[in-house]
Amino acid sequence: MKGHVQKRHFWSGVLISCLLAGVLLVHSLQVLSASQLAASEEWGETAVAPAHTLTASSGITPPVTSTLYLPIIFSPPPAIALQPIQAVCATNSWTLTWDDGGPNVQAYELQESHLSTFDQPVTITLTETQYVASPPLSPDHLYYYRVRALALSGVGPWSETQSIIGSFLDTFDDPNSGWPKVSDSNYTFGYVNGEYEITTQQAGAVYRPISPNYFLNTYTVEADVHWQGTATDGLYGILFGVVQDVSQYYLFSIYPSTQQYRLLRRAADGSFVELVPRTTAANILTGNGVNHLAAAWDNGQITLSINGVAVESLTNTAITGLTGAGVGMSPNPAHPAAAVRFDNFQVLGCKTPADSSNTPATTPFHAQPPSLTFDTWIEE
Repeated sequence: MKGHVQKRHFWSGVLISCLLAGVLLVHSLQVLSASQLAASEEWGETAVAPAHTLTASSGITPPVTSTLYLPIIFSPPPAIALQPIQAVCATNSWTLTWDDGGPNVQAYELQESHLSTFDQPVTITLTETQYVASPPLSPDHLYYYRVRALALSGVGPWSETQSIIGSFLDTFDDPNSGWPKVSDSNYTFGYVNGEYEITTQQAGAVYRPISPNYFLNTYTVEADVHWQGTATDGLYGILFGVVQDVSQYYLFSIYPSTQQYRLLRRAADGSFVELVPRTTAANILTGNGVNHLAAAWDNGQITLSINGVAVESLTNTAITGLTGAGVGMSPNPAHPAAAVRFDNFQVLGCKTPADSSNTPATTPFHAQPPSLTFDTWIEE
Protein backbone atom coordinates (compact mmCIF):
# COMPACT_ATOMS: atom_id res chain seq x y z
CA MET A 1 0.00 0.00 0.00
CA LYS A 2 1.35 3.38 -0.97
CA GLY A 3 1.80 6.10 1.59
CA HIS A 4 -0.13 9.33 1.31
CA VAL A 5 1.98 11.97 -0.39
CA GLN A 6 1.45 15.70 -0.07
CA LYS A 7 3.39 17.65 -2.66
CA ARG A 8 4.15 21.28 -1.85
CA HIS A 9 4.90 23.46 -4.84
CA PHE A 10 6.81 26.59 -3.94
CA TRP A 11 7.17 27.80 -7.54
CA SER A 12 5.79 26.97 -10.94
CA GLY A 13 5.49 28.75 -14.22
CA VAL A 14 7.62 30.08 -17.05
CA LEU A 15 10.83 31.93 -16.27
CA ILE A 16 10.45 35.25 -18.10
CA SER A 17 12.40 37.70 -15.98
CA CYS A 18 15.31 38.02 -13.62
CA LEU A 19 15.72 35.79 -10.51
CA LEU A 20 17.97 37.22 -7.83
CA ALA A 21 20.99 35.24 -6.68
CA GLY A 22 20.17 32.82 -3.84
CA VAL A 23 16.53 32.18 -4.77
CA LEU A 24 15.81 28.40 -4.64
CA LEU A 25 12.98 26.40 -6.15
CA VAL A 26 11.88 23.67 -3.69
CA HIS A 27 9.71 20.53 -4.00
CA SER A 28 8.90 18.70 -0.71
CA LEU A 29 6.86 15.67 0.41
CA GLN A 30 5.93 13.86 3.63
CA VAL A 31 5.53 10.09 4.20
CA LEU A 32 2.64 9.76 6.67
CA SER A 33 2.93 6.01 7.49
CA ALA A 34 5.61 3.35 7.72
CA SER A 35 5.82 2.31 4.12
CA GLN A 36 8.08 2.42 1.16
CA LEU A 37 7.59 5.13 -1.45
CA ALA A 38 8.99 4.67 -4.91
CA ALA A 39 9.24 7.61 -7.26
CA SER A 40 6.42 6.90 -9.61
CA GLU A 41 6.14 7.85 -13.24
CA GLU A 42 3.57 10.43 -12.30
CA TRP A 43 5.71 11.88 -9.54
CA GLY A 44 8.84 11.65 -11.63
CA GLU A 45 7.40 14.11 -14.13
CA THR A 46 7.73 16.85 -11.60
CA ALA A 47 10.54 15.58 -9.39
CA VAL A 48 14.20 16.27 -9.73
CA ALA A 49 16.02 13.63 -11.78
CA PRO A 50 17.27 11.01 -11.09
CA ALA A 51 14.26 9.29 -9.47
CA HIS A 52 14.86 7.96 -5.96
CA THR A 53 13.20 5.88 -3.21
CA LEU A 54 12.24 7.19 0.21
CA THR A 55 11.70 4.82 3.21
CA ALA A 56 9.89 5.82 6.39
CA SER A 57 11.18 4.41 9.71
CA SER A 58 8.17 5.46 11.75
CA GLY A 59 4.53 6.22 11.30
CA ILE A 60 5.20 9.90 10.68
CA THR A 61 8.39 11.23 9.21
CA PRO A 62 9.90 14.67 8.93
CA PRO A 63 9.57 16.31 5.53
CA VAL A 64 11.99 15.09 2.92
CA THR A 65 12.96 17.88 0.58
CA SER A 66 14.58 17.89 -2.81
CA THR A 67 16.01 21.20 -4.03
CA LEU A 68 16.58 22.48 -7.55
CA TYR A 69 19.28 25.12 -7.95
CA LEU A 70 18.49 27.37 -10.91
CA PRO A 71 21.17 29.34 -12.76
CA ILE A 72 21.33 33.07 -12.07
CA ILE A 73 19.56 34.63 -15.04
CA PHE A 74 19.29 38.40 -15.59
CA SER A 75 17.29 40.39 -18.10
CA PRO A 76 19.42 42.66 -20.32
CA PRO A 77 19.73 46.30 -19.17
CA PRO A 78 16.90 48.45 -20.45
CA ALA A 79 17.11 51.32 -22.92
CA ILE A 80 17.26 54.58 -20.98
CA ALA A 81 16.19 58.08 -22.02
CA LEU A 82 18.70 60.94 -22.09
CA GLN A 83 16.78 64.12 -21.26
CA PRO A 84 17.16 67.44 -23.16
CA ILE A 85 20.31 69.27 -22.10
CA GLN A 86 19.99 72.08 -19.54
CA ALA A 87 22.67 74.70 -20.24
CA VAL A 88 24.21 77.67 -18.45
CA CYS A 89 25.65 79.55 -21.41
CA ALA A 90 27.52 82.15 -19.38
CA THR A 91 29.82 79.49 -17.93
CA ASN A 92 29.85 77.12 -20.93
CA SER A 93 28.46 74.33 -18.78
CA TRP A 94 25.43 72.07 -19.07
CA THR A 95 23.72 69.28 -17.17
CA LEU A 96 22.88 65.89 -18.66
CA THR A 97 20.22 63.79 -16.92
CA TRP A 98 18.92 60.34 -17.77
CA ASP A 99 16.41 57.80 -16.46
CA ASP A 100 17.26 55.27 -13.74
CA GLY A 101 17.80 51.88 -15.36
CA GLY A 102 16.46 49.85 -12.43
CA PRO A 103 17.93 47.84 -9.50
CA ASN A 104 20.11 45.56 -11.64
CA VAL A 105 22.02 48.41 -13.31
CA GLN A 106 25.45 48.86 -11.77
CA ALA A 107 26.69 51.93 -13.71
CA TYR A 108 26.18 54.11 -16.77
CA GLU A 109 28.46 54.82 -19.70
CA LEU A 110 28.26 58.36 -21.10
CA GLN A 111 29.94 59.34 -24.36
CA GLU A 112 30.81 62.84 -25.64
CA SER A 113 31.89 63.53 -29.20
CA HIS A 114 32.20 66.39 -31.68
CA LEU A 115 30.76 64.08 -34.36
CA SER A 116 27.29 62.58 -34.56
CA THR A 117 28.91 59.25 -35.49
CA PHE A 118 30.78 59.25 -32.14
CA ASP A 119 34.17 58.66 -33.72
CA GLN A 120 36.90 58.85 -31.06
CA PRO A 121 34.51 59.77 -28.23
CA VAL A 122 35.34 60.67 -24.66
CA THR A 123 33.81 57.91 -22.50
CA ILE A 124 32.86 58.46 -18.85
CA THR A 125 31.60 55.76 -16.44
CA LEU A 126 29.19 57.00 -13.76
CA THR A 127 27.03 55.54 -11.01
CA GLU A 128 24.70 58.54 -10.86
CA THR A 129 22.01 59.57 -13.35
CA GLN A 130 23.36 63.09 -13.86
CA TYR A 131 26.54 64.67 -15.20
CA VAL A 132 27.64 68.31 -15.41
CA ALA A 133 29.89 69.01 -18.42
CA SER A 134 32.18 72.06 -18.46
CA PRO A 135 34.39 71.61 -21.53
CA PRO A 136 37.20 74.08 -22.20
CA LEU A 137 36.56 76.65 -24.90
CA SER A 138 37.88 75.56 -28.30
CA PRO A 139 37.19 75.85 -32.04
CA ASP A 140 35.32 72.51 -31.80
CA HIS A 141 32.20 73.65 -29.99
CA LEU A 142 29.46 71.28 -31.18
CA TYR A 143 28.94 68.40 -28.74
CA TYR A 144 26.96 65.16 -29.03
CA TYR A 145 26.03 62.94 -26.07
CA ARG A 146 24.57 59.46 -25.55
CA VAL A 147 24.32 57.10 -22.55
CA ARG A 148 23.69 53.41 -21.85
CA ALA A 149 23.29 51.15 -18.82
CA LEU A 150 25.85 48.60 -17.56
CA ALA A 151 24.82 45.45 -15.61
CA LEU A 152 26.14 41.97 -14.76
CA SER A 153 24.19 40.56 -17.68
CA GLY A 154 25.78 42.91 -20.21
CA VAL A 155 25.45 46.34 -21.78
CA GLY A 156 22.19 48.04 -22.70
CA PRO A 157 21.44 49.87 -25.95
CA TRP A 158 22.52 53.47 -26.48
CA SER A 159 20.02 56.22 -25.76
CA GLU A 160 18.87 58.75 -28.30
CA THR A 161 21.49 61.45 -28.96
CA GLN A 162 21.32 64.94 -27.45
CA SER A 163 23.48 67.79 -28.74
CA ILE A 164 24.50 71.34 -27.89
CA ILE A 165 26.53 74.20 -29.36
CA GLY A 166 28.88 75.66 -26.75
CA SER A 167 31.16 78.68 -26.69
CA PHE A 168 33.88 79.10 -29.31
CA LEU A 169 37.50 80.14 -28.81
CA ASP A 170 40.28 80.29 -31.37
CA THR A 171 43.81 81.20 -30.30
CA PHE A 172 45.01 80.62 -33.89
CA ASP A 173 47.72 78.22 -32.77
CA ASP A 174 46.22 75.64 -35.12
CA PRO A 175 46.58 76.90 -38.72
CA ASN A 176 43.80 74.53 -39.77
CA SER A 177 41.13 75.73 -37.35
CA GLY A 178 38.85 76.73 -40.20
CA TRP A 179 39.37 80.40 -41.02
CA PRO A 180 39.75 81.44 -44.68
CA LYS A 181 43.24 81.33 -46.16
CA VAL A 182 43.33 83.66 -49.14
CA SER A 183 46.22 85.11 -51.13
CA ASP A 184 45.34 87.78 -53.68
CA SER A 185 47.29 90.61 -55.26
CA ASN A 186 45.31 93.11 -53.18
CA TYR A 187 44.98 91.27 -49.86
CA THR A 188 45.99 88.17 -47.88
CA PHE A 189 44.26 86.25 -45.09
CA GLY A 190 46.20 83.69 -43.08
CA TYR A 191 47.69 82.37 -39.85
CA VAL A 192 50.95 83.99 -38.70
CA ASN A 193 52.81 83.10 -35.48
CA GLY A 194 49.72 82.16 -33.50
CA GLU A 195 47.59 85.05 -34.76
CA TYR A 196 45.25 85.62 -37.70
CA GLU A 197 46.43 88.32 -40.08
CA ILE A 198 44.83 90.44 -42.79
CA THR A 199 47.20 92.32 -45.06
CA THR A 200 46.05 94.73 -47.77
CA GLN A 201 47.48 96.56 -50.74
CA GLN A 202 44.33 98.39 -51.74
CA ALA A 203 41.81 100.58 -49.90
CA GLY A 204 38.14 101.11 -50.67
CA ALA A 205 36.85 97.90 -49.09
CA VAL A 206 35.99 96.20 -45.81
CA TYR A 207 38.00 92.99 -45.67
CA ARG A 208 36.00 90.61 -43.49
CA PRO A 209 36.84 86.92 -43.09
CA ILE A 210 34.06 85.04 -41.30
CA SER A 211 34.62 82.83 -38.26
CA PRO A 212 33.98 79.06 -38.54
CA ASN A 213 31.82 79.07 -35.41
CA TYR A 214 28.24 77.79 -35.50
CA PHE A 215 25.36 80.26 -35.64
CA LEU A 216 23.73 81.46 -32.42
CA ASN A 217 21.00 83.97 -31.59
CA THR A 218 22.47 85.22 -28.30
CA TYR A 219 26.22 85.61 -27.86
CA THR A 220 29.17 87.90 -27.18
CA VAL A 221 32.02 88.30 -29.69
CA GLU A 222 35.45 89.23 -28.36
CA ALA A 223 38.95 89.55 -29.83
CA ASP A 224 42.37 91.07 -29.20
CA VAL A 225 43.39 93.24 -32.18
CA HIS A 226 46.43 95.32 -33.15
CA TRP A 227 48.09 96.87 -36.16
CA GLN A 228 51.19 95.12 -37.45
CA GLY A 229 53.66 97.51 -39.06
CA THR A 230 53.76 101.25 -39.61
CA ALA A 231 50.34 101.87 -41.20
CA THR A 232 48.12 102.38 -38.16
CA ASP A 233 45.60 104.95 -39.34
CA GLY A 234 42.86 102.75 -40.77
CA LEU A 235 40.07 100.93 -38.94
CA TYR A 236 39.71 97.39 -37.62
CA GLY A 237 37.07 95.57 -35.66
CA ILE A 238 34.77 92.60 -35.17
CA LEU A 239 31.66 91.44 -37.01
CA PHE A 240 28.46 90.04 -35.49
CA GLY A 241 24.93 89.41 -36.72
CA VAL A 242 26.38 87.86 -39.89
CA VAL A 243 23.59 86.24 -41.93
CA GLN A 244 24.12 83.01 -43.86
CA ASP A 245 25.10 84.59 -47.20
CA VAL A 246 27.03 87.45 -45.49
CA SER A 247 24.88 90.03 -47.25
CA GLN A 248 24.14 91.65 -43.88
CA TYR A 249 26.14 92.11 -40.68
CA TYR A 250 27.20 94.60 -38.02
CA LEU A 251 30.76 95.98 -37.96
CA PHE A 252 32.03 97.34 -34.65
CA SER A 253 35.27 99.12 -35.52
CA ILE A 254 37.79 101.44 -33.93
CA TYR A 255 40.23 104.00 -35.32
CA PRO A 256 43.24 103.72 -32.99
CA SER A 257 45.03 106.71 -34.52
CA THR A 258 42.19 109.05 -33.46
CA GLN A 259 40.89 106.99 -30.49
CA GLN A 260 37.41 106.66 -31.94
CA TYR A 261 34.89 103.85 -32.39
CA ARG A 262 31.97 103.37 -34.77
CA LEU A 263 29.12 100.91 -35.48
CA LEU A 264 27.96 100.19 -39.03
CA ARG A 265 25.33 97.82 -40.39
CA ARG A 266 25.74 96.40 -43.85
CA ALA A 267 22.34 96.19 -45.52
CA ALA A 268 21.20 93.58 -48.04
CA ASP A 269 21.51 96.12 -50.87
CA GLY A 270 25.24 96.52 -50.17
CA SER A 271 25.04 99.90 -48.46
CA PHE A 272 26.46 100.66 -45.02
CA VAL A 273 24.15 102.27 -42.46
CA GLU A 274 25.76 104.19 -39.61
CA LEU A 275 24.20 103.25 -36.27
CA VAL A 276 26.80 104.87 -34.02
CA PRO A 277 28.90 107.72 -35.47
CA ARG A 278 32.60 108.12 -34.82
CA THR A 279 32.83 108.63 -31.07
CA THR A 280 35.89 109.31 -28.94
CA ALA A 281 37.02 106.77 -26.33
CA ALA A 282 40.17 107.71 -24.45
CA ASN A 283 40.91 104.10 -23.44
CA ILE A 284 41.63 103.04 -27.04
CA LEU A 285 45.34 102.21 -27.40
CA THR A 286 47.04 103.92 -30.31
CA GLY A 287 49.78 102.71 -32.67
CA ASN A 288 50.46 98.96 -32.42
CA GLY A 289 48.79 98.64 -29.02
CA VAL A 290 46.52 95.63 -28.50
CA ASN A 291 42.86 96.57 -28.05
CA HIS A 292 40.29 94.11 -26.69
CA LEU A 293 36.94 94.55 -28.45
CA ALA A 294 33.63 92.97 -27.42
CA ALA A 295 30.10 93.10 -28.81
CA ALA A 296 27.19 91.47 -26.98
CA TRP A 297 24.29 90.51 -29.26
CA ASP A 298 20.89 89.36 -27.99
CA ASN A 299 18.29 89.41 -30.77
CA GLY A 300 18.61 93.13 -31.41
CA GLN A 301 20.04 94.24 -28.07
CA ILE A 302 23.64 95.39 -28.62
CA THR A 303 26.32 96.33 -26.08
CA LEU A 304 29.78 97.44 -27.23
CA SER A 305 32.90 97.37 -25.06
CA ILE A 306 36.52 98.45 -25.51
CA ASN A 307 39.28 97.16 -23.22
CA GLY A 308 36.75 96.01 -20.64
CA VAL A 309 34.71 99.22 -20.59
CA ALA A 310 31.18 99.37 -22.01
CA VAL A 311 30.98 102.33 -24.37
CA GLU A 312 27.61 101.92 -26.11
CA SER A 313 24.26 100.18 -25.67
CA LEU A 314 21.49 100.26 -28.28
CA THR A 315 18.69 98.32 -29.94
CA ASN A 316 18.57 97.43 -33.63
CA THR A 317 16.32 94.67 -34.98
CA ALA A 318 17.20 94.92 -38.66
CA ILE A 319 18.97 91.56 -38.31
CA THR A 320 17.47 88.76 -36.22
CA GLY A 321 17.66 85.01 -35.76
CA LEU A 322 20.71 82.75 -35.90
CA THR A 323 23.81 84.64 -37.02
CA GLY A 324 27.58 84.29 -37.21
CA ALA A 325 30.61 86.43 -36.43
CA GLY A 326 33.96 87.45 -37.89
CA VAL A 327 36.67 90.09 -38.05
CA GLY A 328 37.24 93.03 -40.36
CA MET A 329 39.49 95.91 -41.33
CA SER A 330 39.75 98.73 -43.87
CA PRO A 331 43.00 100.60 -44.52
CA ASN A 332 43.26 104.35 -44.84
CA PRO A 333 43.34 105.30 -48.56
CA ALA A 334 46.50 107.28 -47.78
CA HIS A 335 48.21 104.08 -46.62
CA PRO A 336 46.55 101.12 -48.40
CA ALA A 337 49.42 98.74 -47.56
CA ALA A 338 48.47 97.73 -44.03
CA ALA A 339 48.36 94.69 -41.77
CA VAL A 340 46.23 93.85 -38.74
CA ARG A 341 46.35 90.80 -36.49
CA PHE A 342 43.68 89.12 -34.36
CA ASP A 343 44.04 86.77 -31.40
CA ASN A 344 41.86 85.04 -28.80
CA PHE A 345 38.72 85.30 -30.90
CA GLN A 346 35.71 84.18 -28.84
CA VAL A 347 32.01 83.67 -29.43
CA LEU A 348 30.52 83.16 -25.98
CA GLY A 349 27.08 81.56 -26.00
CA CYS A 350 25.28 78.27 -26.47
CA LYS A 351 22.28 76.72 -28.16
CA THR A 352 20.35 73.45 -27.98
CA PRO A 353 19.36 71.43 -29.85
CA ALA A 354 22.07 71.71 -32.53
CA ASP A 355 20.52 70.63 -35.80
CA SER A 356 22.11 70.00 -39.18
CA SER A 357 20.92 73.34 -40.56
CA ASN A 358 23.05 75.22 -38.05
CA THR A 359 26.26 75.22 -40.07
CA PRO A 360 29.47 77.21 -39.60
CA ALA A 361 29.44 80.62 -41.25
CA THR A 362 32.40 79.72 -43.46
CA THR A 363 30.68 76.76 -45.08
CA PRO A 364 29.29 78.62 -48.13
CA PHE A 365 32.72 80.09 -48.89
CA HIS A 366 35.00 77.06 -49.06
CA ALA A 367 34.26 76.66 -52.77
CA GLN A 368 33.56 80.33 -53.58
CA PRO A 369 35.80 82.94 -55.25
CA PRO A 370 38.03 84.96 -52.90
CA SER A 371 36.16 88.14 -53.94
CA LEU A 372 33.44 87.18 -51.46
CA THR A 373 35.79 87.95 -48.57
CA PHE A 374 35.48 91.73 -48.84
CA ASP A 375 32.80 94.35 -49.44
CA THR A 376 33.34 97.56 -51.37
CA TRP A 377 33.17 100.55 -49.06
CA ILE A 378 34.30 104.14 -49.46
CA GLU A 379 34.45 105.88 -46.11
CA GLU A 380 32.48 109.10 -46.00
